[in-house]
Amino acid sequence: MIDDPQFYSHKPRNEFYCQCMLKKRQSDGYYLIMTSYIPSQIAQMNKTIRLRNSANEPWDEGWVIFFVGPKRAGSLIEDRVKDYEHQREVSDI
Repeated sequence: MIDDPQFYSHKPRNEFYCQCMLKKRQSDGYYLIMTSYIPSQIAQMNKTIRLRNSANEPWDEGWVIFFVGPKRAGSLIEDRVKDYEHQREVSDI
């Protein structure tokens, strides 16, 4: 976990990220699994991290990284998100 608030205030376009698969054990013994882009500095196998969707939301703790993909520039990731949003605007999907 990185507790430095300045770490999360950087512009994503200027950083590198890894697409990671994460899991979080639930009280019933099952796992939630998700995929997310994590800053490359903290994207390490078996590391426990906390996540949040925005600066205004509370932290969701206890996510364990179990797969780390290749490092990519934040600018590339943002551009692909914009492509998807445009596709949704011009299609029936």
